[in-house]
Amino acid sequence: MGIVSQPSFINAAVQIETRLQPPKLLAELQKIERRFGRIRALRWGPRTLDLDILVYADIILDRPGLLIPHPRIPCRPFVLYPLLELTSNLYIPGMGTPSSLIRCCRGPVPLLFRESADRLRSVRPARRMGVRIKDQ
Repeated sequence: MGIVSQPSFINAAVQIETRLQPPKLLAELQKIERRFGRIRALRWGPRTLDLDILVYADIILDRPGLLIPHPRIPCRPFVLYPLLELTSNLYIPGMGTPSSLIRCCRGPVPLLFRESADRLRSVRPARRMGVRIKDQ
């Protein structure tokens, strides 16, 4: 996914508390990106910093330039593993849990999380879920 020939980078996930609504939070994140020299010249191209809103409480939002939850979470192991390491009881609205999505994801496991992936594969699926999935 994206441009393959680019410098190595680190993916991470953080959980924050904020009073900002999603559009305002996104604007603030983009200000931070610009302060770190982010230039949006090429989609999925090299960048100094990339801050995304992956999940925002139980909100499902579809606006130009802002989709919550982030629509490519299910196909990105480099997003799913950091989310799983961050919290085991996260429910992504309309998608499920990171552990359930990892089982269906076909992408390569990020190097940093290979040990976690081995542990996850060795646990029975019912235990992997760790949370009860909410009814929609």
